[in-house]
Amino acid sequence: YHKYRVEKLDRLGIGRCVFVGAMADIFGPWVPGEWISEVFRECEARPQHSYMFLTKNPWRYNMAGVPTADNMWFGATVTGEIEMARIADLPFGGNTFVSFEPLTEDVRPEKHRETFRRLGWVIIGAKTSNGTVVSAPDFEWVKRIVLEADSAGIPVFMKDSLAQIVGEKNMRRDIPAGLRRAEISRKMRNKLYARCGGCGAHMKKSDMVTLLARFASHQSATQYGFMCRACFERHTKGLSAGAGNTKA
Repeated sequence: YHKYRVEKLDRLGIGRCVFVGAMADIFGPWVPGEWISEVFRECEARPQHSYMFLTKNPWRYNMAGVPTADNMWFGATVTGEIEMARIADLPFGGNTFVSFEPLTEDVRPEKHRETFRRLGWVIIGAKTSNGTVVSAPDFEWVKRIVLEADSAGIPVFMKDSLAQIVGEKNMRRDIPAGLRRAEISRKMRNKLYARCGGCGAHMKKSDMVTLLARFASHQSATQYGFMCRACFERHTKGLSAGAGNTKA
């Protein structure tokens, strides 16, 4: 499904955030290494998208030799304090995050400050089933994570399942800038944008005047450039002013 969705976005030329293997753990020890390598090759071939990977086996990131591209984010699932050791297995030099979902106990982030502060993003959520909260973390557990993240400048995203615990006014839905982007491919950018033939500004073609020329009366007009409206108005005024002395 994810490959189909990415291919569809490719055809549209749109960059999106893709959660790779959202319903699976592609870094589980049962997954062949060549499969993981193939996934990375597919991602690297489509750099206009951002990619999120999440696993309970972050030790395998380093074994797999993960790329450290700006558009790839590598995360670990942590539900209790004993699993905080997984943060140390996240790859150095790349974008990393932790998903505390479901948060089932106090993870005491202040005790793991050195590794915790390496993170680029923190996600927190309760245990749910069919959209219903079945096990909610204590408010103080959530508060400790948020305070530690704030002191390190780490964005925090709270799942909707926390609204009844922290209150809607305290909900945090921070998303790192690298995951908020929605870029277009170079091919599509060339189709949609051009430089003004007058001032050289890079603009959407739809916001400019299309310049056409016809070299013979029996030929169709050929597009040869674009001009922003301000430059076009100056250009046409100049043509009007010299019309008396110039043969069209």
